[in-house]
Amino acid sequence: MRNPLEWDSVDGGMPTDHHLMSRTIRLASWTLVAVFICQSAIMIARETHLYGDGVHYLYALMARPRPMGWDFSRRFAHLVTQIPVVTGIHAGITDVSALSRLLGIGLYLPHTAGLMACLWIARERISFMIWPLLSAAAVTSNADFFIVSESHQLVAFFWPLVLLFTLRQKWTRGDYLLAYLFAVPTLLSYESMITLGPVLAGLAAWRAWRAGREADVVEQHRFVAFAVYFVAGIAIAFWWSINPRNPANFEGFVSGLSFYRDADGNWHLPAVLSVAGILLVAAMLFFPGLEVRLRRVLLAAFAIACAVVALWPFIRPDSVVLMLHLRARTLNALLPPVLALLLMLMIRRPPDSTRLLRAFAVVGMLAASQIVWHSIAARHWAQYLELFRSEVASSEGLLPYHDTQLSLRMVNGGPVAGVNLTWVMPQMSILLSPAGRVKSIIYNPDQRGWTPFDPARPEQLADLSRYGITYEYLSSPSPSPQ
Repeated sequence: MRNPLEWDSVDGGMPTDHHLMSRTIRLASWTLVAVFICQSAIMIARETHLYGDGVHYLYALMARPRPMGWDFSRRFAHLVTQIPVVTGIHAGITDVSALSRLLGIGLYLPHTAGLMACLWIARERISFMIWPLLSAAAVTSNADFFIVSESHQLVAFFWPLVLLFTLRQKWTRGDYLLAYLFAVPTLLSYESMITLGPVLAGLAAWRAWRAGREADVVEQHRFVAFAVYFVAGIAIAFWWSINPRNPANFEGFVSGLSFYRDADGNWHLPAVLSVAGILLVAAMLFFPGLEVRLRRVLLAAFAIACAVVALWPFIRPDSVVLMLHLRARTLNALLPPVLALLLMLMIRRPPDSTRLLRAFAVVGMLAASQIVWHSIAARHWAQYLELFRSEVASSEGLLPYHDTQLSLRMVNGGPVAGVNLTWVMPQMSILLSPAGRVKSIIYNPDQRGWTPFDPARPEQLADLSRYGITYEYLSSPSPSPQ
């Protein structure tokens, strides 16, 4: 029996692009990559990376400008994403807004770089770009308001490696360099290496076996080394999963399995739409007998759903609940391996150009829906930051957030309660204070569990004087947090 990933010819399992692929598919791939780059640029400009742990990361890096080393299993991801802001600090940048955007660039850049690398790898077999593009639209986009999660970086490393192992028959020096660049960080990126790692290790082992059949000992040893390295990454991820630094991490992953809805009944509509999009892409590619009328109905229904979901944050601003993006980081562990298996099935059962066009149309509609949704939601987040700035600028001393507008569901037509995360309110108060004069600190007096510092105790505050930040609220009379 022929190996399911074996190549039939130099072109590998599918005819060359000029026999099968139209210029439309190539243009669609480049256009979709441009859409995701624009989406990332919007997110950086709106500082959405400050949501959740992001603002704490910025505060910690400003206090100690070196990549974080507190979580061994994610250290390489921290190194990759935090180099821009650390470099900026050492270069003498002291403007908090500029440093914030450098942090955003570091967090969103791996995703963009991964897609660009995929374009280069698949340039002669561009149809296979549908899988990393679908991953960007259906996986990354549904959790990227919580881009600070290192699980995003592992997915960004994953797709270029999958395309290299499956699409490139004979590797050049450039292919090896690119593989090393994306493979090295996978060792210490995130615990989801448990699910992504077996795909990478299996593909590397298959390439080693194939090189052995061709008596290419040097190439065989190289691919064996890749496989061993990925297995080591799996082992590290497994160890830190059963011995987590913070037990809440695993609990968060389990709760995130219901990524489509939270305990308060809020629905993650883009994620639900994305699951439907994945199923529709699979139907278009792998079920050629699908009745023509049914295909048209499904495509029309999906287009309508994409339009409704895209505009839903405008129609219902209170539907923007960013905790759903935090929960949906679980998708980074679950869906990319499934999409990689579908890629391998596509090698085994190549679709014709008509089916490919329909599948790309589905991905295009989903991507368009995501960028519109993100643009509206990011605008709501920017309004929230302005509200936060006005609160800390107009108050003095320690201020329970229940006594501010931040406790309200909506303010001036924008969501507030749905974008709050109270444990980082003290850090946000410091970094968003006008001109660095921290006249008030907003906090949650009911906060339980670990907190990075007590804002009532001066000795626990980071010295940020090099950035012009002064803690004037300490001299103001106010209640102490409990």
